[in-house]
Amino acid sequence: MDSTRIGIFGASVGGYLSLMTAATNGEADFDVGENLDYSSDVQAAVSLYGISNLLTIGEGFNPELIKVHASPAVTEALIINGAAFNTFLGALILAPPPGKTAAASPISHVDGSEPPTLLLHGAQELLVSPLQSAKMFDALQKVGVDVKYIFRAWRSAVVSGCCLLSLRS
Repeated sequence: MDSTRIGIFGASVGGYLSLMTAATNGEADFDVGENLDYSSDVQAAVSLYGISNLLTIGEGFNPELIKVHASPAVTEALIINGAAFNTFLGALILAPPPGKTAAASPISHVDGSEPPTLLLHGAQELLVSPLQSAKMFDALQKVGVDVKYIFRAWRSAVVSGCCLLSLRS
């Protein structure tokens, strides 16, 4: 596999991982573990209804859905704080030390080093607000990244995951 020709695709939390991987291209702090002789940068990214900003996760939803996103058991709170265990009862998404949630948000890392990116989102999406993709599109476009945003009337199936793709010429 050619490590200079890697793309990433993800849906839902996988979309978040896809965006986070792409947005941290070139950030050495994220290069840990084995295989450090190879770049972790990706050359293309696709996000299907992925989270881009954990600080505004409920924005654009009705008040009932915003309450769900305020729960310590919601996916994004678990990403930041971990699961309730032993004496730790869990925590809300905005409860961690200042900056931790922003640092875990792909949009906070946008600097123009991101690869070409495709964002897909359905207008009737119930889990991740379409504003997450719209704001990521704006941020990427502002720094000159080749980005496309496809917004349609459909609602995404509840699919979650992330995969790496080997790109061909």
